[in-house]
Amino acid sequence: MANAEQLNRLKTKEVEVWNQWRFRNSGIQIDLQEADLKKASLERANLKEANLKGANLQRVKLKGANLERAVLREVNLKGANLEGANLREAELEYADLKGINLEGAIYTPETKWPSDFQLEERGMYSIAPNAELEGADLQRTELQGVNLQGANLKGANLRTARLGGTDLARANLENANLENANLREANLENANLKGANLRGTDLTRANLGEANLYQASLRRTKLRGAFLWRANLEEANLEYAYLWEANLEEANLMRANLKDTTLELANLTRANLERADLARAELGEANLTRANLGYTYLWEAELTRANLEKTNLTRANLENATLKGAFLWEANLEEVNLKGASLKGAALWKANLKGANLEGADLQEAELEEVNLKGANLDEVIYTGSSEFVVINVYHNTKN
Repeated sequence: MANAEQLNRLKTKEVEVWNQWRFRNSGIQIDLQEADLKKASLERANLKEANLKGANLQRVKLKGANLERAVLREVNLKGANLEGANLREAELEYADLKGINLEGAIYTPETKWPSDFQLEERGMYSIAPNAELEGADLQRTELQGVNLQGANLKGANLRTARLGGTDLARANLENANLENANLREANLENANLKGANLRGTDLTRANLGEANLYQASLRRTKLRGAFLWRANLEEANLEYAYLWEANLEEANLMRANLKDTTLELANLTRANLERADLARAELGEANLTRANLGYTYLWEAELTRANLEKTNLTRANLENATLKGAFLWEANLEEVNLKGASLKGAALWKANLKGANLEGADLQEAELEEVNLKGANLDEVIYTGSSEFVVINVYHNTKN
């Protein structure tokens, strides 16, 4: 028999109140065996792992309900509405499913059905490797930790879906809507996310190695500690994205929008950022060794103590940027715009500043041994303190 207190709570309280109670009491086993819930309105109710064996759920409204691993053996579900319900690993042996609406419901190979039940033409979605889910409406769905390797989710709606720890390696998510979805620690290695909407999505510590994110929208996306090795982010929108400690080694960010993005302590070794917009970006202590930042827009960017060893910054715009203590050993800064930039304490040994605009730049305490300043504009440069100019290819050697 059903637990009377639990049954009364489910019948008399709003679903939202029930769900909150379950959240606070997640360790309590739900026992609703043989409960009479005929015609009850339980849309989006959390009945995960609940025991409903022999219950009367005739014509009950369970749209969007979570019935993951629920026991539904011998249940009367005649005429019930389970549109969009979560039936992953649910047990439905001997249940009466006449006239049931399962449109958009999800199930897995582990879900157990009545022996005479025909799954075909039910409009359900199979959650399994290589599943065909193109255009599927899976918004707000609970899919944590499932295996969707190689699945086709092109154009699918996964808005606000919970996909933490889910395996989406090699999945096709082209033009999918993942806005505000939870993909923390998900595996998206080699996934196709071309043109996908990832605005506000949580991808903290997710694996996006070699993923295709061409023209994807990642505005305000959380990517702290994410692995983006060799990922393709060409023309992607990462405005206001959070990439603290992210690994973007050898990633392609050509023409990407990185305005106001946080990239502090990020690894961008050998990354291609040519013509990217990094205005006001936070790159403090980032590793940009041998990266390509040619023609990049870095107006007012923060690069304090960043590593730019042997980095290409040809014709980049660093006007009013902060490069205090930055390491620019053998960097190529030919024709770069450093007007008003702060290079205080920066290491520029053997850097190429040919034709660079350093008007009003602060070079106090900077290390400038063997720099190439041929044709550079040094008007109003600040180089008091312990700055040293021991330069080559310049009309006037200056030592202060």
